[in-house]
Amino acid sequence: MLKSKVESLQHSQRHLLGEEIAGMGVNELEQLEHQVDASLKQIRSRKAGAMLDQLSDLKTKEEMLLETNRDLRRKLEESDAALTQSMWGAASAGEHSHQQQQQYHQQQQQQQHQQGMSSYQANPPSQENGFFRPLHGNVALQMSHYNPGVTNASNSATTSQNVINGFFPGWML
Repeated sequence: MLKSKVESLQHSQRHLLGEEIAGMGVNELEQLEHQVDASLKQIRSRKAGAMLDQLSDLKTKEEMLLETNRDLRRKLEESDAALTQSMWGAASAGEHSHQQQQQYHQQQQQQQHQQGMSSYQANPPSQENGFFRPLHGNVALQMSHYNPGVTNASNSATTSQNVINGFFPGWML
């Protein structure tokens, strides 16, 4: 009995692999086609289920990362405010109200982001988020003409003439 079952399974395997189908009748070929179709549907169903599970896991991870990012941003802002206060002392009433306005604006932006944006769209950091710090004071921009060695006299003369006339080569713009 076991031997006949093994032979039957080997015969089915050869049919499924496309071997020995030349001697099969139309009904047997149709039955084999239905078996292949059913197997393909089952495989596609399992694949789709696995992909949906993976997508669900990724969404959960994304939500956790967004929450962690919000917490870290809040801690950064708190430590930045504490550092600023410790360096410059207590803020005056006008500065305090300005800080409150900025915090309110930041909260509004965060709420709009949470409510209106899809979780898959990028949210570039704005200037108010604390990532952009403008330079204060007199920052001088220093530019000089770098000439690594003159290989072409006419090129050098043209470049020198353009710099003297106030025109800059395209690569400097």
